[in-house]
Amino acid sequence: MRQARRQHVPPLPSTLRELGEYLDCFCLVNIMNMANRYQCSNQPFYQEWIVDSDGKFNVMFACHDLINSVVHEGGTELHADGTFKVVPSNPHCRQLFIIHIF
Repeated sequence: MRQARRQHVPPLPSTLRELGEYLDCFCLVNIMNMANRYQCSNQPFYQEWIVDSDGKFNVMFACHDLINSVVHEGGTELHADGTFKVVPSNPHCRQLFIIHIF
């Protein structure tokens, strides 16, 4: 099972920068092939990787259709959840931050 997985799934990146670079390349290749594995409503779920003013790397995911439907239907609540207890061990992350719009 592991051998089959290694043939079809790339190794986990060791940093968020590597993850962002991989997703940039993966999305570019798959947009050309019209077969994106990471989609939400037939649009890429991955948006971009960002470097903040402290030089820290962040990876952003968003579903455009969900955001647009909430905005156009008058979403009035924004819920944010930041956790330090449950974060991916590889790539090494310090915090997982999620925003939900209702």
